Amino acid sequence: MNRKIIFLLIIGLIFSGCKKEEKIEKNDNKLKISVTLLPYSDFVNRIGGKYVEVNTLVPPGASHESYEPEPLKLIELGKSDAYLLTGSIWEFENTLTGKIKSGNEKLTFIDLSKGIKLNDNNPHVWLGIKEVKTISENIYDFLISKMPDEKEYFLSNKNRFIAQLDSADNYIKSIVEQMDNKAMLVYHPAWGYFANEYGLEEIAIEKNGNHPKASDLAKLIDRAKELKIKTIFMEKQFDSSPAKTIADEIGAKIELIDPVPPDFIKNLYDIAEKLKRSGN
Repeated sequence: MNRKIIFLLIIGLIFSGCKKEEKIEKNDNKLKISVTLLPYSDFVNRIGGKYVEVNTLVPPGASHESYEPEPLKLIELGKSDAYLLTGSIWEFENTLTGKIKSGNEKLTFIDLSKGIKLNDNNPHVWLGIKEVKTISENIYDFLISKMPDEKEYFLSNKNRFIAQLDSADNYIKSIVEQMDNKAMLVYHPAWGYFANEYGLEEIAIEKNGNHPKASDLAKLIDRAKELKIKTIFMEKQFDSSPAKTIADEIGAKIELIDPVPPDFIKNLYDIAEKLKRSGN
């Protein structure tokens, strides 16, 4: 290898090292925060902005009810400054974070469900707008406790997010008001907080984490016919075969909705549009 090539390689290594150093320095003032679900990553990023770096336990497309992380993932999350929990009521999260807690005694755990009134012990609190506002307040309180000098920055971000939630809320209300049929047939019973907010009746196909028995399926089909349901809302993280069976029997279509969206506001409008064209 001639000297010119060697010289260029050395220069390249020096500059790549400088870039790496610059990136590390740039991230030094960030809080490293871990969460279990993608929506919480979205909430923290919206409020924390440039001062947070968020790791998410359950990756996109994985089931938030049965995901099994690799040991290296748990080690990575254990290096965070804090773990912001969905809530102590959620057994799935308790099991996973229990593995992170062992050997990470110094890691701070914050329960973001503080102040939320639980509905029938339903852990899916992040799907109700009113509940997300409380979650946002808890995130804000945590951030200013760690970075009090940036209080105005976090407050501005939080208020902007709340305003976006209010706009989406008003839009969904305007659509639901025009719906004659307020029944919302879903696969996974995650939508209780959302349904309660808009006077919808959540009817779930799944029972206690399992596919319905043949007798339960028959009852669901009869009830769906009685209610003249034209759309079944299916979560893409779950097996759709029971929903397809019902859809075939009652002549309904299936719409995919996401209970763990990476962009919460966008997802609210997506659900609103699907409710609008549901024909229910």
